[in-house]
Amino acid sequence: MIALSDVSTICRAMFNFLYAQESLGLSYQEYGNVMGWGGVIGLVLSLPVGFLVDRFHALRVYAAGLFLVVVVNIVSFFYVNDFVTFYISSLLLSVVYTIQGAATLPCFVAILPKEYYGQFSSANALLRAAFMALCGMGGGMLFDLLDDYQYIYAWDFLFTIGALISFFVLYRGWRRRGGPDHYRPPLPSSLSRADAA
Repeated sequence: MIALSDVSTICRAMFNFLYAQESLGLSYQEYGNVMGWGGVIGLVLSLPVGFLVDRFHALRVYAAGLFLVVVVNIVSFFYVNDFVTFYISSLLLSVVYTIQGAATLPCFVAILPKEYYGQFSSANALLRAAFMALCGMGGGMLFDLLDDYQYIYAWDFLFTIGALISFFVLYRGWRRRGGPDHYRPPLPSSLSRADAA
């Protein structure tokens, strides 16, 4: 889920400035102002979103972030065509990415077995890095073919839909294993038998 979500932003990271400059005609200063205000939004919202994570659970807040990313990207794909619409879209994306970012590490804490937390986190980091490498190369080839940076929104939308589908599978397993109050992560059978004894 998190690997797909990370990959969803890779083409924005690679091509967002080119999109703003070549497709929309933004100057360096205009682009810098937009990104700067996006950073301010992330800074200001991080603490309140942390409270939401504690109040409603990290998985639920992360899912809300995924859903909002889908909505912002689909609207942006069809409506971003100048400085003002790019500005609005970029600020909205800063909001939804802050929601996801603030919930990501608490998701790990909530679902990974404490006994193997470091190992699972490392495995997740390796999987995410592999996805990023493959999709970075694939995204570059795709955008060479498309020759239209507007599709950064479609890329983000499609991979976030994949992350959202993965979330529902994860969430069902989390609920089946006890949910917010009694969750027990799946563990190797030998450790599970030792715990039962």
